[in-house]
Amino acid sequence: MRTRRAAVILSPLFALGACVHSAPPAATAPTRPVALASIEPIPTPAPIVSTAPRAAEDELPWINDDWLKSLGDAREAKHPIVVDFWATWCHYCTAAEGTTLRDPSILALKDRFVWARIDTDKPVNGDLLARLKVQGLPDYLVLDPADESIVGRWLGSATPEQFRNTLRDAERVYQAAHESALAENDPLRLVVEGHKASKKGDHAAAADFFARAVKTAPATWDRRDDTLDVLVMELAAAGKTREAIDVALAIPESDHSSSAADTLGSAADALGDFPPKTKDLGKLQKTFLERLTAMAQDQHAAIDTDVRVGLWNTLRGIHLARNEKKDARKCSEHALALLEDAAKRAPDPLAASAYNSGRARALLELDRANDAIAMLKKSEADLPNESDPPLRLARVYEQMHRYDDALVEIDKAISHASRRFAVELMLSRAKILSEMQRDPDVCATLAAMLADEQTLPNAQREPGLVDRARHQMSAAKCAMVSGSTEKTQQ
Repeated sequence: MRTRRAAVILSPLFALGACVHSAPPAATAPTRPVALASIEPIPTPAPIVSTAPRAAEDELPWINDDWLKSLGDAREAKHPIVVDFWATWCHYCTAAEGTTLRDPSILALKDRFVWARIDTDKPVNGDLLARLKVQGLPDYLVLDPADESIVGRWLGSATPEQFRNTLRDAERVYQAAHESALAENDPLRLVVEGHKASKKGDHAAAADFFARAVKTAPATWDRRDDTLDVLVMELAAAGKTREAIDVALAIPESDHSSSAADTLGSAADALGDFPPKTKDLGKLQKTFLERLTAMAQDQHAAIDTDVRVGLWNTLRGIHLARNEKKDARKCSEHALALLEDAAKRAPDPLAASAYNSGRARALLELDRANDAIAMLKKSEADLPNESDPPLRLARVYEQMHRYDDALVEIDKAISHASRRFAVELMLSRAKILSEMQRDPDVCATLAAMLADEQTLPNAQREPGLVDRARHQMSAAKCAMVSGSTEKTQQ
């Protein structure tokens, strides 16, 4: 159940909308989307950063999309580098720009680090993404410029206090590496080693390092919560689901913090890894229902809208797994009420569009497709140059079997999308055409998609996309001839 901690997968086509919790896949163990039966997963909402000009003193001195300059400046200044991996379609990334990253306590640290902002959709950054194995957004890394080793990391959005503590600890690790050594059993050293192991894809080793960090740290350690969170993710990624659940359930029932909600939610999502006939699955589901419901209903808990909506979405998933449809519907109603209120309070249409995904999702779950269409049409009119509203409209129309309308909207989305995202959206276009039984057009669309995919930087090319394209080609009886795709003659 990832919300504020690990919002989205790098590929927006496979990410659920805002406020959806999910557990980790491989590599750096970010998010595993929870697919809906009623609607295909759709990307993260549009940016919510205000376009109003700000004074320079109210900003961090970002170096945008120039890694060599960032590295050179950091080596000359002998400072660690804070790297903000982001994308325009990542709600959590852009939300942090107007909140945590402009907090006075963070701005006070501007001269102690070099600040690099990396747009993950830009080809120029492809090699860096591949080298650091970034797979979740937002992903904040603190690197030693001497060798690009990770000395600190926060996956997902953070409160100012959480981010400040991460930077402080990372600076300590960096200084220790160049001036003195951290003790072998220092919790910070163990956390750094855990992130290194995760970067290599060794999730079992990473989990061991994080577990040792939690065990050796004092009870008052201010990194305990986020270390427990990443421990649960690594255990789940290593296939140790039972251990991940045990770690999460050890959190005191009185803890209704955002960190506790995230950690318990991640473990709750991991319940889906158990076979349906697992002996105590029902008991575990009931336990998570009780714990997460208490959190979601606690109006005094320091939990923001995104996290609270994520709790209701996770609860809905558990109820559906138990065939408790009425209770699942109530969860959708709770989520929708929170999202509608947040959208009403948004300062402008762009900010309000950050909630399009969650609102559309909840409305569809409540069999209110026409309301979802009306909401998205208004957003599309307010934001004529954004790919997000038409993409979501295409998804809704597709669910309603209004394929002609879906095709119009997906073409609008492609025309406004980034080059990398547009390649992925071609798969959606081919799927709609397939539903319309227009196989020759399916083949032509997939041919164009594969040709465009080959022009992307290696780091932005995803074998899974090609595999999905070839599967659709096979279903449409397309043939590869001289590097192109065409309909097989019958």
